[in-house]
Amino acid sequence: MKKKLIYIILLIIVGCSSKNIISKDQKNSHMVESYIYNSNSIDSVYLDLYIILSNKKFVYAKSNGLFKSNVDISISISDTKQGNQLLHQSWNETFIEQYYNKTRSIDKKNIIYRRFLLPIGEYKVFTFIQDADSKNNWVINKKLILKENQGISNPIVKEKKKNRYSLLIINKVTSQDSVFLFFQLDNKKEFNSDSFKVTINNTKIDNYKINTDLDLNSFYCLRIPVGQFGNNNPIIDIFHYDYKESIAIKYDYKKIEAIFPDPNQVLEIMFYYGFIDNYKEIKNQSDDYKYDYIKNYWLNLDSETGSLENNLMLEFNSRIQYSIKNFSDLGPGWRSDRGRILINYGYPSHKEESRNNDNGYMYLMWYYPSGKKVVFIDQDGFGDYKIYREM
Repeated sequence: MKKKLIYIILLIIVGCSSKNIISKDQKNSHMVESYIYNSNSIDSVYLDLYIILSNKKFVYAKSNGLFKSNVDISISISDTKQGNQLLHQSWNETFIEQYYNKTRSIDKKNIIYRRFLLPIGEYKVFTFIQDADSKNNWVINKKLILKENQGISNPIVKEKKKNRYSLLIINKVTSQDSVFLFFQLDNKKEFNSDSFKVTINNTKIDNYKINTDLDLNSFYCLRIPVGQFGNNNPIIDIFHYDYKESIAIKYDYKKIEAIFPDPNQVLEIMFYYGFIDNYKEIKNQSDDYKYDYIKNYWLNLDSETGSLENNLMLEFNSRIQYSIKNFSDLGPGWRSDRGRILINYGYPSHKEESRNNDNGYMYLMWYYPSGKKVVFIDQDGFGDYKIYREM
């Protein structure tokens, strides 16, 4: 029981920081996303810009044990009809990473937020981005029509991490348990719960939470558990009185049968790592029973998420599949020393390889953010790395 509890804690801590899969349309790209909201100023609206920058595009230099990149950014906004530049802002951003692999990761993005109060009209937004070291630069142009929102504003989709909301890039859900939609409603009509409705793919849902305690900018916050999606790439529709707004979510829904193609294997692994004691009894049951057992086991551990694809189960499966794919040279990868460390502690933040010149042995070092270090040794040259030392 103690070993199981420790492992669950490690899954939660490490799993939350594990690598998310980013689709090809996000790789190595910079983006600017724009949202328009009503303001309290007559004939003016807010323009919210999110500049999304890819780490991999910039040069990082090591300084005092950290990797740093300096990026120059400027934004110019011009009136397209008059041709006048209304504003120009320039500044420098310093991005800091603790580990080198984060500087090269296609997953790592930096989001810069800027808000502008502008008169209603048509505008051209010019965004210039330059790596201060390499002088490589990128230009992103957007043409926008700024006008007051009627009914329901265009919702912005966010995720919540450590009690902070941040933009969910291109509305893509990976390991999130819930999505949070921020939007404004027509200020001429009071919020009416009887006139408010949420549907997913034209099916009404009730398992959502909306915060009607408005902030200073009169934004409503709608929380929807990912478990409500039920299929790939759902369309969320928000209704209030006669108004409707739709949001497309990028989401790859997988049933548990797709996550764990072989229930016997995952039960054997769960038994091997001390999660279950009655493996012999369960293995004689039907596949449906086994899948229900596995699903309920992980849902009970992660019961607060309200999601059929909770983080703990997905993280556990991710570690299993990685171990099978990469460490199965001389047997099942999940039984290997590297597999055991990976499944117990998660993905290392940094790896190093070296060779001992005296005996020719290969050494592999795994480093974790907690300070843990594991050294493996391959004495026979066949890739069968054994634990040499844990620190």
